[in-house]
Amino acid sequence: MLARLKVSNLAVVEEAEACFGEGLNVITGETGAGKSVLMGALALALGARADASCVRDGAPSARIEAEFHLAGPAAAAASTMLDGLGLPPCEDGVLLLRRTIAANGGSRVWVNDASATVQTLKNLGRSLVDVHGPNDSQRLVEEGFQRELVDAFAPAAPQNAYAEAWRAFAAARDE
Repeated sequence: MLARLKVSNLAVVEEAEACFGEGLNVITGETGAGKSVLMGALALALGARADASCVRDGAPSARIEAEFHLAGPAAAAASTMLDGLGLPPCEDGVLLLRRTIAANGGSRVWVNDASATVQTLKNLGRSLVDVHGPNDSQRLVEEGFQRELVDAFAPAAPQNAYAEAWRAFAAARDE
């Protein structure tokens, strides 16, 4: 779960921090309130393409921090991914992503305070966040993602029983 998003010198925002609670969180506001900047910051923290034009005028760099509190299947998946990449594990289920974008170009990325790549952010981001909004692509309609969700939350025994029943059916059909 996204717990905190902190933004410095991004677009027109000098400094902003949003803390999120358990359950549904909704970002609302009038036109010009900064909703798009927050969503853009989250996208950047999760590996979206960045360039120097997103840095606030006069600032040397923009900085985005996203703090996730992970539990259950999300924590296990993140732990496996971090271990496979040689990155530090989450402490007490907290995953910290940080990115800076320099006004003269270039970007730096950290995962749990260890240097990482933008591709690492993209890979982690796919398992952490699914944004739902007008004209956004949504992972929920992808068959593979649906299967991942069912597999992550369904007990193993029914899956195995189903697989065995399917094999028996296929063998009988072939016979």
